[in-house]
Amino acid sequence: MGNIFGRETETSPPPRELPPVLAATRQPLYYGRDLPYEDPFQNRGVPQIQDPRPCVFYARGACFRGTACRFSHEGAADTSSTKNSQKPCHFFMRGHCRRGEACNFSHEQSSVQEATKATKDDDCAESWVRELGGAWVKFGDGAAIIDVSLPSDFSTIQIRNLPTTASASSVRDLLSEVGIPVLISDIRYIKPKDMPNGFATVKVKDPEFAKTACSRLQTVIEPPGLEVSSMRVPIPPGFHFGQVDNRQVRCSWHRPTRTSSLYFPNRKAASRSFYKFKGEQYKINGMKATVQSLVAEHPGQQNGRWKIDLVGMSASITEDDIASAFPSFEKPCLITIGDLSYEMDIEMDSTLVKSMLYEKGELEKWNVSDSSTAKRIKAQATFMEECHAQIAASSLDGTELPFNHTGKLFVQLITSVKFKVSARVYDTVKKTIDSHISNWNRQFIRYSALPERGFNRILKIEGEDRQLVAQAKRDLEKIITGTVLTMDGKNIWYSNLKISKNAYRKLQKIERDLEVVIIRDIRASNFRAFGPDGRLAQAAEALQQLIHEIKAGDHAIKKAVATVKRQQLETDCPICFEEAEESLETSCGHIYCSLCFFNMCQAEASTSGEFSIGCMGNSGTCGKIIQISELQTLILSETFENILEHKGNSSEDIEELIKAKEGLGAKDCPKCTTALQKAEGCNHMTCIACGTHICWFHGSFV
Repeated sequence: MGNIFGRETETSPPPRELPPVLAATRQPLYYGRDLPYEDPFQNRGVPQIQDPRPCVFYARGACFRGTACRFSHEGAADTSSTKNSQKPCHFFMRGHCRRGEACNFSHEQSSVQEATKATKDDDCAESWVRELGGAWVKFGDGAAIIDVSLPSDFSTIQIRNLPTTASASSVRDLLSEVGIPVLISDIRYIKPKDMPNGFATVKVKDPEFAKTACSRLQTVIEPPGLEVSSMRVPIPPGFHFGQVDNRQVRCSWHRPTRTSSLYFPNRKAASRSFYKFKGEQYKINGMKATVQSLVAEHPGQQNGRWKIDLVGMSASITEDDIASAFPSFEKPCLITIGDLSYEMDIEMDSTLVKSMLYEKGELEKWNVSDSSTAKRIKAQATFMEECHAQIAASSLDGTELPFNHTGKLFVQLITSVKFKVSARVYDTVKKTIDSHISNWNRQFIRYSALPERGFNRILKIEGEDRQLVAQAKRDLEKIITGTVLTMDGKNIWYSNLKISKNAYRKLQKIERDLEVVIIRDIRASNFRAFGPDGRLAQAAEALQQLIHEIKAGDHAIKKAVATVKRQQLETDCPICFEEAEESLETSCGHIYCSLCFFNMCQAEASTSGEFSIGCMGNSGTCGKIIQISELQTLILSETFENILEHKGNSSEDIEELIKAKEGLGAKDCPKCTTALQKAEGCNHMTCIACGTHICWFHGSFV
């Protein structure tokens, strides 16, 4: 697409050449001179293109501009995609869409079911890899350990300029042609919206893979123009929770504005209004107006009208909006409204900005937020690499916009942190978190809690000041990590604790009365409490008393299963053989008490050697291994993570790894805890996993 804002008719300055990647994405707003209306860009040197590019939205059957669209509508449109059924209504999925038949999105049950299934699939797309002892431990169904590896065991390549028809399968075939077999699961293909080509990252558990692949793919003729390079090994999904992420940038640019000129009968009247706008006594639609140029209408005049200019006015401003700001006796005698500062096309403009970012590095995400009431259009981009985000922020901030030569692009590097916490804990600590929000807002730190997914909530804090975000991270971590309950300076703990239903009801009463949540941490051998600080001491006393009661009697009472007289019902829990309380159901159809299921999972995790959590239904004969994604939905996230960490840290592989690290003098990265070894050179090192610069001698950030 051509540059619609060049200047041909003026000899100075010469027309500015756009970079090829930008020139390829920009088209003029009008293509010929035979239009029934005047071309507003005629004097701006607009290149005349006779054959416009096809409209991608028309091709999808989704162009709402009709004959007013500046792109070609030749060829058949895919009308099937224009139906609302292609995009289900998220509110209807939740059961409470208030628009009914007037809703623009689909209320068809089939679409809703497909969307719900897709959402569930996305939620379960986690890799189930955890960092333990500097190693990557992968868990499978039943929370069993299926693999232990180091970041150095992997290598990664990135393939760019892939054709529009590319996919993960075609990338696998391409590597297979050069004698490198890989799995589909090793490939991540990304095709950014509105960009001509896609790219793929391939991560393989082979340290020599990147070197071999880069060498062999250089000889590939088809597809042409491929670019292949090695890159640092990406951190597995889920590792970013609790870790600082500096890969995001926030972009913004001003919406089109108008300048309005206000004429007054004399200098005194104009001056009075000028200073009232300066002092914010006069506002336009309740908003402050920027006033400039208190000047005479004609230079050198002795008497006559004077004018002031209001700049940066909204594109939709009207003369009545401006006149309503004045009392009747001070209204200007004439109000004129100028042209727009530039013609806006949000889709095209945002694509141009996105292209500028792509010149600095590959993007993982791109979101545009366009509010008609905001003065700026905002977008947020997430780069694949942290260094590319830093380069984009430093080199693009304040640069000229390709579609508005008088406007600038503003780019700020954003530091963010995400935490995953159970909804039960979140509901308890929400008031404590809310008490920090006003202070975070004053520091321009944004806090958000994403909608509930299953038992979990995702909490996010982000801001431009890295130090302030780090402090907010420590404050939030302290709240959601809870407080270890102690008595007389010692952790409250009972290793043989078997909570009966009667004791569990007493524990629930403690939680309700004190408005706290108490969680048993088998990994750390303690109890953690969440809630107001003033009630934690009471919670410790009540819990200690409950444990004394259990020691005195409840834990010594064993129920003889052989003496059970009544027939077991389908609604009975297979652990306690009573009717299930606060029941949950496994995918194999067996029902448990939530407490019994929790105790069963913790008991399995506490066993030595290999283990996997299986169903005890049908009198213990079911034995089906419970999928790890199902385990995550059935128990609290804190309990789930405790089970994984407890079992992972106690595995023989991890113990051997820790001994090997000590023998080799390896240290953990202070950011992502990846194991590092210094072979030679100075003490300035870079983590191979997260790219953090560290001092080897002090073990701290550089």
